[in-house]
Formats: sequence, C-alpha cells, structure tokens
Amino acid sequence: MILSELYNYYLRLLGEDHDVVPRKGWSNEKVSWKLPIGDDGSLGEPIFLGEEGKDGPKYKYMMVPEHVVRAGIKPIPFFLCDTAAYLLGLDDKNGAVKRKASCERHLELLSTCAGPEAARLRAFFRREDVMEDLSDAARESLAQGGACVLSFAGGRCAHEVPEIMNAWDSSQREGGRSGRIGQCGITGETGKLARLFPQVTGIPGAQSSGASLVSFNQQSFESYGKKQSYNASLSDSAAFGAGTALKYLFQDDRHRIRLGSMTVVFWADREAPVEDALMLELLGGAAAASEDARTRSQVEAALKSIRISRRLVTIDTSVRYFVLGVSPNAARLVARFFEVGTLGELAENYGWYLRDIDIVRDAGLARQNTSLLTLLRQTALLGKDENLPAPLVNPCFRAMLRGTRFPASLETALLSRMRADHGANNRWDMMDRASLMKACLVRKQRLASTQAADKESEVTVALNRNNENVGYLLGRLFAVMERAQQGAQGANLNATIRDKYMGSAATTPARVYGNLLGLCQKHVGAMRRDAANGWLVRRVEREFDEIFGLLAGGERPIPATLGNDDQLMFYVGYYQERVDLWTKRLQDDEQSGSSNDEEE
Repeated sequence: MILSELYNYYLRLLGEDHDVVPRKGWSNEKVSWKLPIGDDGSLGEPIFLGEEGKDGPKYKYMMVPEHVVRAGIKPIPFFLCDTAAYLLGLDDKNGAVKRKASCERHLELLSTCAGPEAARLRAFFRREDVMEDLSDAARESLAQGGACVLSFAGGRCAHEVPEIMNAWDSSQREGGRSGRIGQCGITGETGKLARLFPQVTGIPGAQSSGASLVSFNQQSFESYGKKQSYNASLSDSAAFGAGTALKYLFQDDRHRIRLGSMTVVFWADREAPVEDALMLELLGGAAAASEDARTRSQVEAALKSIRISRRLVTIDTSVRYFVLGVSPNAARLVARFFEVGTLGELAENYGWYLRDIDIVRDAGLARQNTSLLTLLRQTALLGKDENLPAPLVNPCFRAMLRGTRFPASLETALLSRMRADHGANNRWDMMDRASLMKACLVRKQRLASTQAADKESEVTVALNRNNENVGYLLGRLFAVMERAQQGAQGANLNATIRDKYMGSAATTPARVYGNLLGLCQKHVGAMRRDAANGWLVRRVEREFDEIFGLLAGGERPIPATLGNDDQLMFYVGYYQERVDLWTKRLQDDEQSGSSNDEEE
C-alpha cells in the first residue's frame, strides 16, 4: 500500500507541475559546477552554482538525466551531469579510465543527434588534452567534489537542448524494452521489472550513496529464485515513480519533520496547501518559510478550534492524508509506521493529545510545550535527539495519531529519568515530564472507562484537591515539605529533600516519610520565629491538614511501595502542588483580613 500511494502521489505531482518531479529517465540532482564548452570543444573556466559564504549550500538542484546506483569496480558514467573525475578525468587513480568510459557513452548517445550543440559536445569528448584548458585554481576547486553539468555560450545547459533531450529519452525507451518482463504489483500492467529500487540520498544515518525502501540483499530474503527487487515485482516505471515521490518528500520541508533518528513524511490525496500547513503543525513541524500570512492565520485559527474541540470551518477536513515514518538502517530505509486517515480524524486525535498533555504552567515559563518530540526529549540522556530510542518514539507518535494509549515503555522511561535526575536539569523539565505523565494516566483512565464517578482519582489540568489517590497525595505532601524547607533555610541550598529523597519517596515512601515529616516540623518551627513567614506557615499547615485529612480519612497507612501508576500520580501531584504553592494567591482572609497577594 505504501508504494502504491507513493506512486499515485508521483502521478499527481507530474500532472500538476512538470518542474516539481522528474519524468522517467530524469532525476533532480545536486549540481555544484557548470563547465562551459566552446565551439571547437574547448573547455572554459568552471562556474560555481552554489551560494557563496560559509553557511550557503554548495550546490543547486537541477533536473538532469537520471543518476543510477554505482556499484562494483567497473566505472558507470552519467550522461551530461557527472563529477569532474568522469567528465574531465580529474582523478589521480582512475581518472583516465573514468574519462574514457564517459567519452564512449556520450559519443554513442550523441552519434545520431543533429545540431551545433551536439557537434560541440562530440568535439569535447573526442579531445584527449581537455585538462590543459583548466587553470591550477580551477583544478583545485573541481577536485573538492560536486557534480558538474556542461553548458554553451549564453549559459544554456546541454541537457536542456531539445535535440539532446530527445536523444536521451529515445535511449531510455530502447532500454525499457530489454530486461526481465513481468506483471507489476502496483499497476497490474505487464512490462519491464525494476532490478533495483531508486536510492534516496541525503538521509542522516544512512549511507552517503543513498538508501532504498525496497531491498533484497540476502538469500534469506529471496523466494522462488528471484533476486534483488525482482522479488517485489515492481515495474520499472512504478519503482521510479514511488522512489521519486519519496525523494521529493524528503527534500521538501513542507512535508517532512524529524523525530530523533526517524523522519516522518506526509502527503494528501489532492492539492491542499492550507491543509498541508495545518498537518505540518499537527505533526510538530515548524511553519514553512514560504507560508503566507493568510495561510498562517487560518492555521492558527484551526489550532485554537482543535484545542477546545470545536468544529473546523475554513479547513477541508475530508482531505485524506498518508503519514509515513522512516528511519535509516545502513543501505535500507525501514518503514516504522504508515497511517492513513482524513484530516478531520487526525485533527480530532490531535485535539485529544493537546487536552491530555495540558497541565498548569509553571511560574516563569512563557508557555507549555506541545511538540511530542520536545516532550519525548525528557526520556533521552542529556535531552539529546540522538539518544531518543526509536522503539519509544514510534509507538508514541502512533498513539498521538490514533488516539490510543501511550506505550508502557514511555512510563518506564519517564520514571527512570526522574530517579536519575529528579527533573532538575532545567526549569521546564518537571513541567514537561508531568505533562507526559498526566497524558499517560488520563488516556489509560479514559480508554479503559475506569474513571471514578466521584472524581476521586481524576487527573486534572491544575491541582485536584479531591483526588484521593495515595500516590497523588504523597506527591502533594512532598511538595509541601520541600516548600517548608525552602521557607526555613532559603532557596539557595546545596541539596534539598528533592535532591536527597525524591526517588525513595516515590518508590518506597514508608521508608523515608517518617524522617521527612519530623524534619518538616523543625522547618515549620523555624519559620514561626520569623514574622515575615507567617503567611507561609499558614499555607503549609493548611495544606498539611487537607492532605492528612484525605489520607487518614480512609485510615490508610503510608504504603511500603508504589506501583508505576501511583508513581506517575506522585510526580503529577508533586508538580501541581508545587506550582500551587509558588503561585501568587490571596492571603487567608480569616487570618489577615486583607486582600494582599501572598508573596514568596
């Protein structure tokens, strides 16, 4: 199904704009140099096509005769667009051999081609002293690498001359009549089968020569005596179309995002620029530079509607989208997932995701992170994308698209990171982790239909004073004790109870809470001796009374251990109570009789 939809996308792109994707026999390649050819076949000074400057690209994309995969020791020259080693022989080891192979192929293909441009090319490829036309500086520049194209006076490239283009297309049609014949598994038509699937280049983590989505490079993968891509039974044209569409998606930042080592590409079943922009946002991508103000306005309005579960008005929700997650594996591309659905379905699931991760914002932070990739970085060592495990990213992304449960491995990873660093590396760590933990809990409750009718275990956006879950209450209690310590000893401590006891408090609370409560009473006593802390003493004591009332009300002792769900509840309760304690609130009117705000 993946190949079929990619091929259909290629046909649509080809029908919309011939300059977007190449037709059969052509490819969109990176070209760095233009080599001018004179009337007598002489070679002029090379012209650099990339952008000058340290950060500018060293190439320009051009539609040129197709580049196939070079394999083996035998030189394989490309037509009219190749490296200087093939076109000029600029190679200390095999330059003469590569130049000879290139000359033979070009002279064969141009032998029946009329016109002055073809004559100049034939003169160029018959020369044996072509390198003498180059200066030493030009040789050094070309030796740095990059593909070259041949051009004539006025800057016209050789592959743009109609007579030469026809000669190349004719050779491709002749080649299409030879080879293994069979029925294509995509089109159902009988024709030449593809021996190799097109290589996709420029993928981080894959080989520089490219990686293939369809590959059979071991006997264990083969069947019925068929080798290589003949196992897949893809016609040459269908394989070219699907591979070209995949290349286009990988190169287009409007249809591609990165999730760690995985790349996610998407496309629609029709032309829908506004919907594409919205889809990019739903998947966590940044707005494209080419996006206009009107599109940006429509997308922002749609995102607001999705967040509050309101029907989209200016967006066509019937557009069908295909979402493909791909990661490299040496010379292969591994399809991690493939999701199909209408924009309306995907937007509804994304709305659930936004509401599930929604949590009270920590004071001092501009906004809450909503990107799944940003949140998942909290499970990676040092918060780096390269440390994100693919077995975790893929199911989490599927869960967001499908509206299903997050994997248990996400809960395990979050709890592991909390035990390792207590969410104290950055100010936003605790908020991001609590956000994901809340999402795991909320989805589990909602999809299992186990949420209690009296809301006693409901996980809300902000502090839920009616939540009687023991993990949630112990987390709240820990936040209160931490606040009391900071009030008594100041905020600039070398190590707080969070640094020393949080891991134990969340896993084996009965072992540490006795000592922590005794320590907390000392901190409250120290605060009482400072009149400026009167309001904080009242806050802490009020929270203690409320939490112990819920714990003792059920006559529940502090448990010896907490399971994974209760540990998640612990950290969510801790974070929400902590935010509530540090947020400016009205002082207790019964104690002060004023309406001044409580200050830290």
